[in-house]
Amino acid sequence: MSESGFKSIVLLQLLFLSLVVLGPAFTLPDHNITVHIEHIRKVLQTDTPSLSADNEPSQANEASRNTSDASFDNSFPGNIISSLCSFGSAIGSAVDSFFRNSILNLFGSSGAEWKKNHLRGIELAEEADYAQALPFLEKALSMVPDKPCRTKYMVLLDLAECLNLSGDSEGALQLISSLPVAQPDINPDPQPDTSMNPSEPWKVPVLIIKYFPLPGKDFSVSDEAGLDRVEMGFPEWMEMNLGEAREKSTDITLDAIKALENGSRYLAYRNPDEIKAPSLKYLIVDTIERTEAMPVMDCPFYQVGNDNWTNRRWIVDYEKILKSINIKKYVEQLGVKEVWIWGYHREDLVIWESNMASPSGDVSNSANWSDFGKKDLPILNRTYTVFTYNITRGLSEVIEDHTHQLEAILRNRDYELFWNQFVGYFPAADRDRLVEDGKLSSSRRCGWAHFPPNGERDYDWNNSATATSDFLNWKPDGGQESTFDSSKWNGNSFDWFTLWRQTIPGKGNQLHWKGKKLNNWWYFIANWDHAIEKRIFLTD
Repeated sequence: MSESGFKSIVLLQLLFLSLVVLGPAFTLPDHNITVHIEHIRKVLQTDTPSLSADNEPSQANEASRNTSDASFDNSFPGNIISSLCSFGSAIGSAVDSFFRNSILNLFGSSGAEWKKNHLRGIELAEEADYAQALPFLEKALSMVPDKPCRTKYMVLLDLAECLNLSGDSEGALQLISSLPVAQPDINPDPQPDTSMNPSEPWKVPVLIIKYFPLPGKDFSVSDEAGLDRVEMGFPEWMEMNLGEAREKSTDITLDAIKALENGSRYLAYRNPDEIKAPSLKYLIVDTIERTEAMPVMDCPFYQVGNDNWTNRRWIVDYEKILKSINIKKYVEQLGVKEVWIWGYHREDLVIWESNMASPSGDVSNSANWSDFGKKDLPILNRTYTVFTYNITRGLSEVIEDHTHQLEAILRNRDYELFWNQFVGYFPAADRDRLVEDGKLSSSRRCGWAHFPPNGERDYDWNNSATATSDFLNWKPDGGQESTFDSSKWNGNSFDWFTLWRQTIPGKGNQLHWKGKKLNNWWYFIANWDHAIEKRIFLTD
């Protein structure tokens, strides 16, 4: 499924090379559409239980229907790009299995004809003969019964992807806009909506950069290419090739978008099934992949004998990375607010979980000692934040990076309200806290990323001890308290981050502090520059 985006990047590179050599004989595909086709395909495979099953079983055989439908999703050949790259015995076997289990029930006697057209279209697309492939895919789509079913939508996406690769991005967009899923905005407005109560979520355009280095002079971009284990600091037991890194990074990226948007749904945890509008909408503007090592430079904090920095010899040269991809264009013309870098981590290499570049200063979860924080990223006319993810970790660590960045900017906007009243007491790091009436607060409130309200140490997400707190009914002056333990967030970090983020005062909150109404705190993720310019804080 998600292999589509990876292979599309490769094809785009080949198409660009051909354009340089042969001249502008065709139009390049729109990579945004490629990314969103992949996203929609994943949504259709996982989030559409109301769609008709392709086998149309009776209600009495519901268990069988679920089994058949799941089997269909796993065996369906998928999109054009993923099919092309494994075309032959493997794809043929998958299609034959799909044909035996599902096609006859859906198409009747025309199933063989449908199969022939669909496979011929894929075969021609593999040869980059899009003009010849399109009629076969159009024929295959026309043969699918006119009803909501996964087969219809998946074939439609195959056709849309072929149209896009042929240069007809408008035709592709028209096709995918007919699907019964939330449509992505592939044209982010570089002028953000700075109103405090917009009708739609604030947009957060994102640029994705991936660094998956190959060893030596191996410039192969095939999925089977082995990654440079030494450069990436892999332990002996870890195995990962380029294809696996591509798939994992794309899957987590899409899941992270969903999780970040879900986390901005104020108090959604009270009734998960209730429709609560998110405050944020994340948009992928572009994805760039490089099969070389991340550039590094001497770490300015490297100190022999310092427990924190003894082995930190190198630091990623973020400025070099961003200048090489013309970050100014992405930020000032395309409105990018966040850059997500998929990379790796070693004991001797420093990466920043989050790092802000802003004309107003660096507010982030990165070291900003001396003047280094003014030089590690290109400073532009607009603010952007760079996140670095470790390909050996998972979704929870990605959300943790974003949660620490949120903590940093909320502390900046009102230290007392956020750190004292929202976070409240926790056993460690009291040296960083303000005092209340000359003494430290002893009230358990909402905690922070590392410390749930019942936590006793960093990362104490699975602590079974109970705590009494107004966390689930937080108000600055004190809300109704309840007693709970880590089962409230299933004892894991990802569910804790989600629950905590949904407690952040968001859209429609009616909270007040010292006679002032609380703003929607997600505003500062989407509109930092405007908040600084207009001196907007956590309260009106």
